[in-house]
Amino acid sequence: MTSLIFGAKSSPCSALYIKNLNAKEFVNSMPEATMAIVDNCYMDDLLDSCESADDAIKVIREIIENNRQGGFEMHGWASNNPEVLNAVPASDRASGTVVLGTPDPAKENEKALGLQWNTLSDSFTFNIGLNKIPHEILTGLSRPSKREFLKIIMSIFDPLGFLAPFLIRSKIIMQDVWVSGIQWDSILADNEFSAWQAWISDLPKISLCSIPRHYLASDVKAESIELHVFCDASAKAYATVGYWRFRLENGLFQTSVIASKSRVSLLKLLSIPRLELQAAVIASRLAKTIESEHKSRVDRRIFWSDSRTVLLWAKTEPRLYQAFVSHRLGEISELTETSEWRWVPSEQNPADDATRCTTVALDVNERWFKGPSFLRSSEADWPSQTCLSAQNDALFNSERKREFVAVRTQSRASCLPDATRFSVWKRLLRTTAWVLLAMDRFKTKRKIELSTEYLEEAEELLVRGAQSDCFQTEIRALERGHTLSKNSRIAALTPTVDHKGLLRVRGRAKNVPDTSFNNQPPILDEKHPVTRLLIKHYHEKANHCGRETVVNEIRQRYCVVGLRNALRSVSSKCQLCRLKWAKPQQPVMVDLPPARTAHHQRPFSHCGVDYFGPMTVTIGRRREKRWGVLFTCLISRAIHLELAHSLSTDSAIMAIRRLAARRGQPIAMYSDNGTNFRGADNELRDLVANLDPKLQREYAINNRMKWYFNPPAAPHMGGAWERMVRSVKIALAAVLKEQAPREETLTTLLAEAEHSVNSRPLARVSLDSGDTETLTPNHFLIGSSSGGNAFQKYEAQNTCPRKQWEIAQRLADGFWKRYLKEYLPTLLPRKKWTIETEPIREGDVVLIADLQASRNEWHKAVVEKAFPGARPRSRTEDHKRKTATTDHETY
Repeated sequence: MTSLIFGAKSSPCSALYIKNLNAKEFVNSMPEATMAIVDNCYMDDLLDSCESADDAIKVIREIIENNRQGGFEMHGWASNNPEVLNAVPASDRASGTVVLGTPDPAKENEKALGLQWNTLSDSFTFNIGLNKIPHEILTGLSRPSKREFLKIIMSIFDPLGFLAPFLIRSKIIMQDVWVSGIQWDSILADNEFSAWQAWISDLPKISLCSIPRHYLASDVKAESIELHVFCDASAKAYATVGYWRFRLENGLFQTSVIASKSRVSLLKLLSIPRLELQAAVIASRLAKTIESEHKSRVDRRIFWSDSRTVLLWAKTEPRLYQAFVSHRLGEISELTETSEWRWVPSEQNPADDATRCTTVALDVNERWFKGPSFLRSSEADWPSQTCLSAQNDALFNSERKREFVAVRTQSRASCLPDATRFSVWKRLLRTTAWVLLAMDRFKTKRKIELSTEYLEEAEELLVRGAQSDCFQTEIRALERGHTLSKNSRIAALTPTVDHKGLLRVRGRAKNVPDTSFNNQPPILDEKHPVTRLLIKHYHEKANHCGRETVVNEIRQRYCVVGLRNALRSVSSKCQLCRLKWAKPQQPVMVDLPPARTAHHQRPFSHCGVDYFGPMTVTIGRRREKRWGVLFTCLISRAIHLELAHSLSTDSAIMAIRRLAARRGQPIAMYSDNGTNFRGADNELRDLVANLDPKLQREYAINNRMKWYFNPPAAPHMGGAWERMVRSVKIALAAVLKEQAPREETLTTLLAEAEHSVNSRPLARVSLDSGDTETLTPNHFLIGSSSGGNAFQKYEAQNTCPRKQWEIAQRLADGFWKRYLKEYLPTLLPRKKWTIETEPIREGDVVLIADLQASRNEWHKAVVEKAFPGARPRSRTEDHKRKTATTDHETY
């Protein structure tokens, strides 16, 4: 045959076959158009939706070109977007309203029209065609015949069930008319006619019903999508309705009706629980249809019923009941999960609107179209799951098989231990194997020993259970022969389900001759507890090192989605690895203490003291040791050096008395603990440790001076004087030429070193000859940086009082002003320790970083008490093993 005849029974089938065959020839060049032609065509009509106008224009052009290659000319295009319509020639456009399900135009006058799509408002409306119904019948002046009645109710095209609360009433009336036994052309009886009048009076209201075509506006994005299906039944009818529940980016929720299904109850008398079970069955079927017909991935499904009996049935074994209940429960268990069923009160069940057979307002803002109000709230506001007791439910027990007396045994997969209660993979594996062995022992009444077969079966069940928890949607789709959603995490792995129910990778290396190579490894999710235990097992097996080695070992047996991320997470929580790779955490550098910023005070009011040395001096023919005592002013950064003959407490107090006699009595004195001296000489550390802190404090109290000791093992808290010790050593190294000078020479050299260090600039030195001299510590001590006359440039007769002490006072004020403007701003930035860390709290287990020992010798300790510093964080801690510091308040 060279031509296709029109009108034969095979013509529609042949035309659709050729249309699809032609479309598939361009699947590589025009995949989207091919999918639209094959999947979204009904006879010669095509319905499709796109994310944007550009996508729609592209698909339209490809569809036109695709069909043109097969001789099919596309016309009658309609869209809710003017930009899309402008891309189509005007001759190929349709009107602003598209009639869905319209019969042939030649027979248009034979029946009323149904569902319409108004492209201008992008909504579904209903054109009931009231002008086609005789006026006498419409107004109730004459009774319709059985034929006329059926013609009117069947003319309303409602494929999605938007008008279910209204149309179910007409179907119930039709059932009563059918039971009455009248002929087709006989008029209705009194009872049916009164019900007909109540129904036909509401018919004009259907024309005002307008339902938005889109679930969400184009500018609104949803973070998650949930499918909620409600079911209900009455003595006259049973129905189900589905809603989307979108969680928006702002945290709010929005709902939208999807579709509904309603049925008239059978003439055979059934109990209400059985009718509710029928409603649950069509709810399961409706959910399956909604999922298969939508491209969006459903994150969660919930089925709602107000029948506690049905909920009890759904949670038990189907084969325990009689055939009617058992068959329907079997279908429900195939399409849904037990955990997806919840209870809802009857007054909050929107499916009740389609079963109570009363007038319902079909407004777009009513409950039927928007869903119950609790769906737009958080889950905490949902109806509480009341306790279901099977023992007290007579209807539940009445459907049980009376001859069934055997005790139902648990399946092996339902007896798996909770993986979250285990910390070791081998322990979980062996526990599962022992559970399986115990089940076999109870069944066979024989003594069975643990073997490799039980371990392999336990591993298989654990992997299958993990897959069921993480990839339930994918497994269900593959078992039903569907393709996975593009949004699925494992879509790129082209998975398949084997005969044991395991989800495996369908790899390309099927023809590898080596049987030891696993070309179809099971798929696991990185976040499941079983996967984490498995990764931890391989991590410990690799001796806590070599991540790539662990990855290589796991990939030989399993395909873990996000394996490297999971391995990093497991190794970061591994206690042994944390001890091995831990680094000391330095909190943010704190603010300067008050002693460093107390300006307009006499130098050496706040003083830090430290020792350095020893230095050897020559006395006659013998040599003796002397130690340097460094006092630093914490405000002006000036230093004062004294020579101590010994490291006794009396010698230290005499050095302080000499400082007080020459520089003035200090207000506060700061020093390290004896264990804090970190000089290279062991002798210095040992001798300073013998200093008596009690005598030093007693001397300070008697002279109205406060003495502050830094915490042990915290040399960084004395950074102000530690840095000055280094400067003095540099100065001495430059001038000390002899190995052991005389004591008088060493005293002179210390004085020169003191002057040299005090002459250093406190701020940046300007190279401009017009700028003033850079501020130094000597300015606060002697009035100039190098001891020259500082009063020659001062115009005392014009700006200052005549008294010399007032002149000196004014000079000091000038230095302090320069101190505030030039030096103090340089202390503002934090030059290190700028990252905030987690503060250490009481009870924490810490690793004490002893820089004098290797990492393997560092000790663990428990923080017994934390001492907060100036900021709200711990600065010093008492550990169970020893005392150490974690932060700093540098002076």
